[in-house]
Amino acid sequence: MKYHIPEALKEALLRDPNNVPDEKLRVWATDQNCAEMSLCAEMLAQRTAPRNTKPIGPQDALFDPRTEISADARHIVKHLWILFVLLPFIFGLLVLVCYFIYTN
Repeated sequence: MKYHIPEALKEALLRDPNNVPDEKLRVWATDQNCAEMSLCAEMLAQRTAPRNTKPIGPQDALFDPRTEISADARHIVKHLWILFVLLPFIFGLLVLVCYFIYTN
């Protein structure tokens, strides 16, 4: 004769499988007389299945020179752009303004 797991534990199992200990799930999942054997086996399999998540650690935070630009390189490029593009443009505008002011 098959038996059912206690109703309160069954509701807890359906709400959050982590509320029921692994030992109880293992017992119910392997017991042929348990009416919820397949449910318990499925919940136990979901809980013990290996996750495909990559652990986040210090090795993930390292700089990858193939795909990232370093902060130093960004700093250098910004200042070179200012020095060779922005400043000559501003200097050229200043020269033009002075030229038109003094020629009129």
